[in-house]
Amino acid sequence: MLIDLIKTHALASAQAGNWSAVAATLNAPSVAVRNPKSWTMADLITLLGAESAAVVGGTIQAAGVSNPIFAGAWLALNITGLQLHSDERQLMIAGLADAAGWPAELKAAALDAGLPYTSLAGSTVTAAECQSAWAVDSLQSEWVTFLNETINTLLSSGDRAGVKSALLAKSGAM
Repeated sequence: MLIDLIKTHALASAQAGNWSAVAATLNAPSVAVRNPKSWTMADLITLLGAESAAVVGGTIQAAGVSNPIFAGAWLALNITGLQLHSDERQLMIAGLADAAGWPAELKAAALDAGLPYTSLAGSTVTAAECQSAWAVDSLQSEWVTFLNETINTLLSSGDRAGVKSALLAKSGAM
């Protein structure tokens, strides 16, 4: 529920009435989602482009010359696909990228293939939607407090006329 996300992740901005900041916080890609897809070289070419996929594949192939784990990864990448979502594979990719001097964008794209990020909101929310959710919640809270503290007290004492007067006053009809 949008109001719960606001209260949990963007409370200070909401209290300050900075609805653009609230929306920005909720729309930021900050939640990791594991993608268990088995990536092949063809998939990497589609994702990264031929030149960048060649850098990734070449790095894994070169590492496989002296390390049987990377030799197996190279085979998997070309036959069944290589899963990139586990913590171990994420560390492997990061280590290879750093050792081979991949550009930061390539390293990030390769890591994101296995562990992409999504927003807290799940879909894009606007500042107006955040402000509206906050306003509805505030109004509901105000009425719950009014009912609990005023109306229930009057009802408990049997003051039905007081209930009517309080409701009329609260609604602005008086």
